[in-house]
Amino acid sequence: MVEGRLRKLKDKPAVLEEVRQRLEYKVDQLRSKVDEPVALAVQGALQEDKSEELEIERRKTNVTVHGVPESGAEDAEQNSA
Repeated sequence: MVEGRLRKLKDKPAVLEEVRQRLEYKVDQLRSKVDEPVALAVQGALQEDKSEELEIERRKTNVTVHGVPESGAEDAEQNSA
């Protein structure tokens, strides 16, 4: 009876270490599952902001005339034709 208890006490640190390792592994998996979508969302937002900045820069030299439809041409020579 005493030997059984001593054996359980000796085995307990190994079991606790195994549980700790499994918990660390699961936490790492959860962290990677969360980090990837967040990084993709941030990257998408940054790309959208950059596209908006480029559009604003492109339109700085535009002239707006009420009632005239906007041209879809990229260069000035095509706009005047």
